[in-house]
Amino acid sequence: IIQFSLTMNTSKFLSAISRVAIMTASVIAATYASANESVTSGFEPSADREYVEVNLDRSLIELAMGIVGAKEPSLAALLIEIERVNIRVLGLDERNRASSLQRIEEIRSNLEADGWATVVTVSEGDRGDDVSILARMDEDAITGLVITIIASDDEIVVLDISGQVRTEQIAELVERLNIEGLEGLSEILEKA
Repeated sequence: IIQFSLTMNTSKFLSAISRVAIMTASVIAATYASANESVTSGFEPSADREYVEVNLDRSLIELAMGIVGAKEPSLAALLIEIERVNIRVLGLDERNRASSLQRIEEIRSNLEADGWATVVTVSEGDRGDDVSILARMDEDAITGLVITIIASDDEIVVLDISGQVRTEQIAELVERLNIEGLEGLSEILEKA
C-alpha cells in the first residue's frame, strides 16, 4: 500500500480517499437506517383495502406535546418518554395476504431472536384474532413495545413504540389516537 500511494499523483490519491470516504459514509448511513428502521416497514398495501400509516419521530412527538400540553397535560405526560411511534393498519386481499402474514411472522421471530420478550400471545383459532405483544426490556423498564395483530376480518395492525413506556400508557395512548383497527387493543393491554 505504501509503494502504491507513493507512485500515485496527488489528485488520484485525493480521489481515491474521497471514494473511500463516500463508501464508508454510505455504509454507516445504511447501518444507521436499518438499525433505526421500524418493524412496521416492508408491507405491501392493497389498492382495494384500507391502509393507514402513522410515523411520529421525537420532533413530531415534542410538537404534539407542545400543542396539547396546556389543554391535556395527561396526554403530554404520556408522551414524555416516547421516542418514536410507528403504526400500520393494512387490509388484506389475495394479492398481499401471504406476504403480509409472512412479514408478521418475521417480525415476531426476529424480535424474539434479538432478545425481546413475548409478554402476551392471544390466538383465537382459525377465524379469530391473533395478537402478539413483544417488549424490549432494559433493567426494570420497557424501552420498546411491538404489538402485532392479525385480525379475523382480513386486516393486520402493527404498532411499534420506542422509548420508556408502561402498558397503561400504551392503552391510553392508543385510545386517544383513535385509529381504526386499534379499537380493542386497550382491552388487551389492560389484561396484560
